[in-house]
Amino acid sequence: MKTLMFGEFPESVRRSWGVPWSAAREREFRAMLALVSVGSRLVPERLRMIPEARAALAI
Repeated sequence: MKTLMFGEFPESVRRSWGVPWSAAREREFRAMLALVSVGSRLVPERLRMIPEARAALAI
């Protein structure tokens, strides 16, 4: 979970917060992003949003 959470922050922020980051962790983060991207395309659109969001967008 930390990888996904801290992966979006710039290196300078991670460094100032004392979050260890390595090339291996960066690869893990990129792989997780790819997995989420592919996974989200496999889930039907009507299930990707909570009902309130769908209602607000009139989908």
